[in-house]
Amino acid sequence: FEGLRNQTVSRSAGDLSGQDVTLRDLEGCRVVLLGGIGALHCFNMSGCEIVVGAVGSSSILYSCENCVFTMATKQLRVHDSKALLFHVHTLSGPVVERCQRIAFAPFDVAYDGSEAHLHEAALGTPAGAGGPWADVQDFNWHR
Repeated sequence: FEGLRNQTVSRSAGDLSGQDVTLRDLEGCRVVLLGGIGALHCFNMSGCEIVVGAVGSSSILYSCENCVFTMATKQLRVHDSKALLFHVHTLSGPVVERCQRIAFAPFDVAYDGSEAHLHEAALGTPAGAGGPWADVQDFNWHR
């Protein structure tokens, strides 16, 4: 999905069936991807809301601003971004680098089939408060 402005994009379980998804140059969009996808790559996104049921691999974001992401993913890496809110379930601590005003909260999405999608993606059960999502690694802090 590329170059969209102020649009809503929705895909149901099975539409993407494990495929990698790239979101690029989106502004003011709402993207809802229920079911499982392979990997998620986001570039240059502004003012968007992104909801992904289960990412079977990693989610990597570059140059995103003023967005809300709700997702379950094995690994989350965020680079060169600001003013983001994540409602996330991860298997390892999220990694941020060269980011500002990034906030994290536990994953809070449930829909018909969501438990099966998490299981199929080997994501386990969302931990709620105190899960790996809260162990944020700031790689830029060391500099």
